[in-house]
Amino acid sequence: MTRSILKFFLLLAVFFAIAGISAYFTLTLVIESEETVVVPDLEGKNAIAVLELLSDLGLNTKVKGSEYNAEIPLHHVTYQEPKAGTMIKKGRDVKVVLSKGTKTLTVPNLVNIPRDQAEVILANNDLKCGVVSRTFSRNIKKDFVIAHTPETGDKIRRNGAINLLISRGGRPKGYMMPDLIGIDLEEAVQTVEKYGLNVGEIDSVYRKDAAANIIIDQEPFSGYYVHSNQRVDLSVNRWNERGKADKPNSGNTDVLFRYQIPPGILKQHIRLELNAFGFSTPIYDELMAPGRRIWLMVPQHTDAAVFLYKNKELVKTEIY
Repeated sequence: MTRSILKFFLLLAVFFAIAGISAYFTLTLVIESEETVVVPDLEGKNAIAVLELLSDLGLNTKVKGSEYNAEIPLHHVTYQEPKAGTMIKKGRDVKVVLSKGTKTLTVPNLVNIPRDQAEVILANNDLKCGVVSRTFSRNIKKDFVIAHTPETGDKIRRNGAINLLISRGGRPKGYMMPDLIGIDLEEAVQTVEKYGLNVGEIDSVYRKDAAANIIIDQEPFSGYYVHSNQRVDLSVNRWNERGKADKPNSGNTDVLFRYQIPPGILKQHIRLELNAFGFSTPIYDELMAPGRRIWLMVPQHTDAAVFLYKNKELVKTEIY
């Protein structure tokens, strides 16, 4: 019995020995049969070119990190492992360190170029757009860069911010605000447009001691400096000549503005604007045939005014 057990373990030991030797020689043959390649010199090469080169050789690219380097450009290899000339098997990793470029950059010239183009240039140079200010300029077009800080040629840290001064274009023509108090609304609107200003909010006041539909208050006030396209707010007296409040919306649901283009042969250029809630909104601005009827529902429960222009001339004003 004991002899049979010893014989069994002896045979088992021989079996494992033969299996181990076979596995060793098999693994050795497999390893020796794997192809080997020589690691190329990658230092100074672009990251994309390195990726393509190692892929063609059957090697894997692993980015180990990045570091600033004044001599090697941004996104180029500064260090590799294994070194160039080393024999390694295909499928192995090659580790590389990429350059962040220099810590400081030279500020590019952004003067007299559009703001959006300047921001693209900054981004391409690893810089950011900082504070953006605006001012009028006779020499630099609107939305173009007048100046920037730091200035062209100055040194700045990578990812630093450049502050831009952007042109608003030429300064608008300035005027002394005319006195509109005491004239009727239609004349006031014509005066505002004559000076290149915009009619802003038109609200109503009720004064028995003044004629109906005349201007009681204005902003900006008479004599103030104003410029083209500036908004002018007006207050209009709504007390009529009979001493009653001229309030069409009070107890009256009919807030429909009506107008019919006079008969004739030629079309007329009609522009209809509604002033309500502090804004002037164009409703019509087109050529219209003679006899055409125009309707406009005017908003209730707010001060509103309707201006109708025929061939650029104000011909009808209604306030509500």
